Amino acid sequence: MKLFRSENVSLKWKLTFLSAIAIFITYFVFTFLQYHVVKQWLLNEEEKAMKKTVEEIETYYAEKRNLSWKDIRQSKQLLEELNEKYQLIRVLDRKGNVVVSVSNGASISLSPSGAPKELQMDYHFVNDERFIILREPLHTSTLNGTIEIARRLVKFQQMMNMLFFIMTVIGVVAMIMSAFISRLVA
Repeated sequence: MKLFRSENVSLKWKLTFLSAIAIFITYFVFTFLQYHVVKQWLLNEEEKAMKKTVEEIETYYAEKRNLSWKDIRQSKQLLEELNEKYQLIRVLDRKGNVVVSVSNGASISLSPSGAPKELQMDYHFVNDERFIILREPLHTSTLNGTIEIARRLVKFQQMMNMLFFIMTVIGVVAMIMSAFISRLVA
């Protein structure tokens, strides 16, 4: 196998190979960083949207005088209007019993847990699907409970898959073009 030894390869091919590798490494580092920055930005946007929904629910309940669990059960229509696709909203009493629940394509079984003292945001994988679960304490003058929102990250995952595919295709095309251009320059 003397054919592929370094002394048998011309300087032109060595320069072509080295410049293609340098361009590939530069592109890889850049796209890796870009992918992760976009990923974090998209997750932050998902979290912001969920927090806004919780704030709207809290504002609605705060405006009600002498709020009762019956009033919360009757707020189902409001929750349905605020609910987005692939999301579950539910309100629990202080014992963890579901008072009202609406879902729009987010089928997840949430186990009851103690009432949070402050806003909690958790990421979970259920059946190979990624979820964000937000839990916020609900305190009014007459009752205490928890507002929970679980969002399936379908749109997020679709966007990340598309971004990965585009970056991979552009990377392969850039590597082929850099090899060709390096060959011409060498």
